[in-house]
Amino acid sequence: MNRIKKSQAKYLAFFLTGFLIFSLALVLHPSIRSLFPQYRSNLFKELISTVSSPDSQTALVQSFWEFREFYSRGNITLAKHTQITVPSKITSVILLPDEFTPYLAFNSNKITSIEGFVPSQIQILISKEALQTKTGENWSLKANSSQYRVFVNQTNKKALIITRFDLETASKANGYLHFDLREDAFVQQHKDDVWVTISLVELD
Repeated sequence: MNRIKKSQAKYLAFFLTGFLIFSLALVLHPSIRSLFPQYRSNLFKELISTVSSPDSQTALVQSFWEFREFYSRGNITLAKHTQITVPSKITSVILLPDEFTPYLAFNSNKITSIEGFVPSQIQILISKEALQTKTGENWSLKANSSQYRVFVNQTNKKALIITRFDLETASKANGYLHFDLREDAFVQQHKDDVWVTISLVELD
């Protein structure tokens, strides 16, 4: 009888340990954590902090991709595979130049984002005044650098993130671009361009 009880206790302990490990792995997984508003809020604060005082150019360019990936998992569409139309959510807040060439689109239930190329002489990092004129809404500038703008609309609980990097720097965060830059024809085609991202984020 004691041997049976010990065997049962052994299997119970094994089951509970396995269940605990599985539960922890599930809770710690980014896809699960991103369901919690506080987690998303902390990610946004970390992004603002990184943009305001980056450790390096690599950290700065990677900050946006990491934020987008963990804030709200979504789907990526590449222009080389499917024709990309700039989402109306994006065009409603920023007037993109005719020279803008889409490369990648990202869409999730919290983020609408587009990435692509513009000639280096075009100013894509708009001012708060230009944004307010375009939308007729009140925005505040939360982070500002020569390569980043982060605006927040507290009334509608949304943020607009715009980045601008040279292609070599951008490729340190974007693996698709990293591989395309190995092709001479691609490099020649975009030798006078810079990489830009425009993202509209729903805040909590």
